[in-house]
Amino acid sequence: LVIGGGDGGVVREVLKHDTVEQVVLCDIDEAVIRVSKQFLPHMSSLLNDPRVTVFVGDGFKFLADNTSTYDVIITDSSDPVGPAASLFQKPYFELLRDALTPGGHISTQGECLWIHLDLIQDLLKTTRTLFPVAEYAFTTIPTYPSGQIGFMVCSKEAGRDLAKPLRPVPNTRYYNSEVHKAAFILPEFGRSLLKEGKDLRPRFGANATDKAPSKKVLLLGSGAVARPCAEYVVRNPDNALTIACRTLKSAEALAGDLRNTTAVSLDAGSEDPEKQAALEKAIA
Repeated sequence: LVIGGGDGGVVREVLKHDTVEQVVLCDIDEAVIRVSKQFLPHMSSLLNDPRVTVFVGDGFKFLADNTSTYDVIITDSSDPVGPAASLFQKPYFELLRDALTPGGHISTQGECLWIHLDLIQDLLKTTRTLFPVAEYAFTTIPTYPSGQIGFMVCSKEAGRDLAKPLRPVPNTRYYNSEVHKAAFILPEFGRSLLKEGKDLRPRFGANATDKAPSKKVLLLGSGAVARPCAEYVVRNPDNALTIACRTLKSAEALAGDLRNTTAVSLDAGSEDPEKQAALEKAIA
């Protein structure tokens, strides 16, 4: 079963395995399939193969309706933004697991080591609660950000060595058995975090230190330069910033997700003695 992948590329590669008897493609967007057949025949031609069944519809519902059915399920999805975010969450992996036959395997889009390492770590934690074997592998794809993309590969077969190819695959231009094995060998920063929980990534700017701020800065007002000013102040990890506006809502909006930043309500322009006293206290 292929979820997504309406361009037919995954189906084309799957059918290079002589053990494959039937492929079902489920894509929610009929237009992707239609346009790919018209403009990407080198990828989509095997969608018309008699071994292939194309189903247009929601992958979640399709999985729920087909439990214990497929030996392998491949998810060819976009990044975890918008509707596709649900394809990276536990309920989806539960559906995948339940749609597999005993000993079945899945492979899903696993994002990039260079820019999504925290997400990959979360995906591994999730899948390892559902499958006896779950690993991250990666390959080089020039058109992806950073030139790399990964896969979450999981098996219902306990003890399965996912890095060991089962058979040679003919007529490939990229894949071979050595590339397969190398896909599971991660650069040290990735291996260290995913295998040992040790984060070797460098930290910059405000994240470069864990020590408490030693300076206090009060930013008054919510003009056009307030947010850039606030961002500049908190670049220095020594600074603890308080943003004060007439309304707390305005101050909170400016503070947003800034590190070491507190939002308060103060009226710097008021002549009211109580408000002036509050301002003086904040400054003190």
